[in-house]
Amino acid sequence: EITPAALMDEWRDKLPLLWPSGGEIYRSWKGIESGEVAGIDLDIGPMTMSTGVVVDDVTPTSFTLQSPSGHLFAGRITFSSRIESGKTVARIEILMRANDPIYELGLGFGGHRREEMFWAEMLWNLAERYGERPSVFLSRTCLDRRRQWRKATNLRHNAAIRTIARHARKRVAAPFQRGAAA
Repeated sequence: EITPAALMDEWRDKLPLLWPSGGEIYRSWKGIESGEVAGIDLDIGPMTMSTGVVVDDVTPTSFTLQSPSGHLFAGRITFSSRIESGKTVARIEILMRANDPIYELGLGFGGHRREEMFWAEMLWNLAERYGERPSVFLSRTCLDRRRQWRKATNLRHNAAIRTIARHARKRVAAPFQRGAAA
């Protein structure tokens, strides 16, 4: 009993509250508007990886997040709502490809499934605001099975590697910091 546009307004407005466990999203003060950037922290194993997305293509019933260089994948995530069989339906559509060979291995070893469950949780969180717990239907289509080993140069932009390196530098430098105990 909510229109697709009203559902989308709620989704954009409450996005940080609807974000699945295992991470956080930080919108700009302008909110979800074309051209804005949103920061994301994702818990991956024992570390938190920081990355972000660019808000792209905002309409009354949809918005798209575009991944930047260094993100886990190159691609887009589109959040939309529409009427199906007389009911308002929410949808998340992901078009993605691993950005480098390390991410490609991670997606192959359970990363795709984890990604699907992450976004299913987002849909459940959205539905819960309206007292619903609907079925979430997942569909995966592989557009290209080829490995892109020529993209190995993208490792220099890998956010996970940069996060690990930053934490390692802090640990190595800590004893030499001013005020450190002798």
